[in-house]
Amino acid sequence: DENLSTEVTIGHAVGNFSSSLSLKASLSSHPFPDWRVSPFFSIGGGVVRTEPHTTLVKAGNSSNSTAAVGVGLETYLSRRFVLRAEYNDYLIFSATKEQDQNEDVQKWKIGFAIFF
Repeated sequence: DENLSTEVTIGHAVGNFSSSLSLKASLSSHPFPDWRVSPFFSIGGGVVRTEPHTTLVKAGNSSNSTAAVGVGLETYLSRRFVLRAEYNDYLIFSATKEQDQNEDVQKWKIGFAIFF
């Protein structure tokens, strides 16, 4: 179907207290692909690996599964160049015996996609 696409995203975030590496696979629906500015919706899941930088507290690396939903807009600036803005809401499954709470993380992104 021309209105559905799959995406694989790899991300790396570096911070003062920790770094993370994430992998996400998602299914995107483009209900109006012929519009100049086309909305899209996505649903997916993946994994995030976090490495703390702290030496004071004995915190170890963690690897958690994620689920995500998203919404966004994209517009073709040329045949192979796309401007894209999106919002994703992630649920990180981090509950343990000691902590009975998952994490809810929101992410805003704007960027370009280039097709080869």
